[in-house]
Amino acid sequence: MRQLLDDEELNGAHDVRITYRPSRIAVPVRQSVPEIMGQIRRQCQIWAGAVAPFIPIDENGKIDQCYQRILPGSAIDGILGITDPCMINLGRLVVSAPTVGHARRIQLAVALLDFKKQDRYKRLEVVELSDDDPWREIYAACLGLLPEVPDFDILQSGSLLPELRFDDFVSVSRETPSGSLEDLLVRLSALEPVTPRKLSMFSLEYGSAGSTAIRIGRKVLPEPDFAKIDGGPNVVVVCTPGDIRDIALLWNLRCAYGDSFVLPIGIPLEEATIDALRTIRSEPLLSRNGIAESSLYVTSASLSEADLSSKLGSSDKFRIVDVDQMLTLGQPSGWTRKESLAWIHGVGRYVPLPREIHRDLFESRAISVLLNMRSDIEVLDAPFPNANDIRVHAPDAVSLFFSGMQSAPQSPGTRSDVRRVTWPNRLLMARAVAARRDLELRESEPGRAARIVLGGLEDIYEVQNLIHAPLLSLLEKMAARQGFSWYKQRQQKAGQEPNPAEAVGPTTDDLPEESHGAFKKIFRNNEKATKYWLLWAERSKLIVKGFPLRCPACHAKQWTPVAAFTPPIICRGCAKEMATPFGDRTTIEFKYRLSERLRRLYQSDGIGHLLATRFFYLLFNSGKDSQIVGLHPGIEILKKGENSPIGEADVLMLTLNGDLIPVEVKRSAGGLTDDEIQRLDKLARKLGAPWSVAAACQYAKDAAKSVKDLADYWEDSTYRRIAIGYDNLLQLNLRWLFNEDPFEAIELSEGEISEREDSFVKHLAAQADADGVDWAAKGMLG
Repeated sequence: MRQLLDDEELNGAHDVRITYRPSRIAVPVRQSVPEIMGQIRRQCQIWAGAVAPFIPIDENGKIDQCYQRILPGSAIDGILGITDPCMINLGRLVVSAPTVGHARRIQLAVALLDFKKQDRYKRLEVVELSDDDPWREIYAACLGLLPEVPDFDILQSGSLLPELRFDDFVSVSRETPSGSLEDLLVRLSALEPVTPRKLSMFSLEYGSAGSTAIRIGRKVLPEPDFAKIDGGPNVVVVCTPGDIRDIALLWNLRCAYGDSFVLPIGIPLEEATIDALRTIRSEPLLSRNGIAESSLYVTSASLSEADLSSKLGSSDKFRIVDVDQMLTLGQPSGWTRKESLAWIHGVGRYVPLPREIHRDLFESRAISVLLNMRSDIEVLDAPFPNANDIRVHAPDAVSLFFSGMQSAPQSPGTRSDVRRVTWPNRLLMARAVAARRDLELRESEPGRAARIVLGGLEDIYEVQNLIHAPLLSLLEKMAARQGFSWYKQRQQKAGQEPNPAEAVGPTTDDLPEESHGAFKKIFRNNEKATKYWLLWAERSKLIVKGFPLRCPACHAKQWTPVAAFTPPIICRGCAKEMATPFGDRTTIEFKYRLSERLRRLYQSDGIGHLLATRFFYLLFNSGKDSQIVGLHPGIEILKKGENSPIGEADVLMLTLNGDLIPVEVKRSAGGLTDDEIQRLDKLARKLGAPWSVAAACQYAKDAAKSVKDLADYWEDSTYRRIAIGYDNLLQLNLRWLFNEDPFEAIELSEGEISEREDSFVKHLAAQADADGVDWAAKGMLG
């Protein structure tokens, strides 16, 4: 089922995004200006080198901590000098920065141009400032550099002649100006000449303009990546002279956002002023997509947010943030297309790059047949979570999952070969995320019962037909043994939650039956709504329709489902055949009982799990794209290798950014005790969840305690813990409107609840009218 964390595999047609691209390897760099300048010269020679990130390491070979956090989930294929493809325990590794040429299958970028056809291409301009110019490293990071001649090992890797020069392919000019903000802005905004960075990206798609969304307004849930989403390319890096961390940051931001805009840009510490920022903001080639909260962000790897604020002050024209909030490595460069694949049991087949696409590049140019290429695939309606810490092996043990995609090694010569791909089910995705955090997931008993109930529905949306308090009360009554009401009242007076295992009948034969009239009463005597709901519930295997019989021989009573009515009818008491089971009756009044799957759901106290699942499914699945990978109505969380759970989530959500969000559901607000809330908070910490949910299956007017008092918030006023009851859960038309809080605890009056229940009945009646209508034919025929 779509958006359910289950083991259902992909079948049928599903849209995918396929990218074919050069391999992207991050390069460690020490705290040495000559070294990082040398690496810039080198990467600008290599095809796709301008998107190869630099990873700062200290004198002991330890990776900078802010990079340790994001590297496993970043869209890179590896780190030079690290052999572990999954990048586990980066903090313990000692990395050596490369000195001269390193053994890689790489391609000289300029050799992809036509030999001795310089007039076909724009002039290449190499700008290198003097050693004492404070703008020297900033220019290099923004524009790139090239040595006088190509590195020998790069030529050798592509089996190219050692005497080849850059000007054999393109006209080259070299300049040594004095650096300034105004000069750099002019060079970055010019369409020509070509910079060394742009030359290395010949024919490749790369970079991002940033988010196109509306980013102003109320923030409801924590958004740790908001600054980088809101800022996009519009970032200024304040650079301390001689500190390569700032240059690496600036280079990496241009890796992420490309060279189509003047930003990201760097500025020396001494020249970082309000006037300089004002000049940058006035540039016409800033990215202006979406409605931003702040149009310019200022950061630094060498200076803290407090240090920058002390120097620049505060302004509503820009926002100063810590480097952790802005650091991103972006996506690789390549050729991307969308198409629909046919899947069978999670297996599909695709062509990385059809032969007719870019034929000229791969068949008539000097491209190395040994070049490291990769093919990436993403399933758009079954996305793999994109989290900073997620990088795992695919089932074929060759491909890797990271940055929301499955990536496999390829070569130029096999780009048009059919490739097999296996896509994991949603539950396996959730287990993989948990495993990287040293946790295991196991379906709970209520979760299993709720999942089986959902299996009888076409979509989680259909739980909509249960969000009616009188209906839920009737179903609970139908699940109970005789005397359950007295038992429940006794437990609640004692301040305890009723135990469903003691109250619910052990088999369907022990359950009471209800007539059509009982359902009609709760649906306000609306015959159309009643018939629609009963038919829907029977089709969904939630209730069983049958009739009572009485044996004429021994007078034993028994209840017979319609589906089991196959003559001869044998009495369960005396074992004799009932030749005339209906006696002299001319009509039969059908009765209704809960199905076994719904009985089990009530026995495990899982009805609230379904209501919460539907609530969050509708909120996060609205619009064009879902914000979640999926939900499961009942999961136990265990420490890896242990058998006893450390906690249980009545609903567990897996978001697109890899967060595992726990939901605790109780049948009343009184069940959300201090101990239960502490356990929920502890579980959220174990999962690393930025927020959690406490829910009560009870209206606020009937509750002994206020649910809304259980809500908790972070310092920025976003939710740390959401607290909701029936007032929220049983809303018929759930929408997350702009600048609104759908989790704000509401307390409806008796009259408002009555209006809601009346709207539900009208909704059922409308569904009855729409059921079976051919809307396409109706529209065409008028």
